Amino acid sequence: MIVQINAYNDVHVIEPEVEAVCVITHRALLPYLPGILRLTGIGYLEDQTVRLDPEWSGWSAVDRGKRTELPRSASIHVQAAY
Repeated sequence: MIVQINAYNDVHVIEPEVEAVCVITHRALLPYLPGILRLTGIGYLEDQTVRLDPEWSGWSAVDRGKRTELPRSASIHVQAAY
């Protein structure tokens, strides 16, 4: 699953069928990422990894029937210039 973060109020789940989870955002948003993650309920930042909250509303985009367990963390990928 890919979580695209364009702003604190612009978060989208794309490709929910992808098994691994990654967060994609812009370099300009990296200093604000901890707050964005908390405000949206996605989780929190620990080192360079996003620790995912199992209660996050975005999990509704994932077919839980195909997953036995929800992922606990996500990698962070930075998009090209904003």
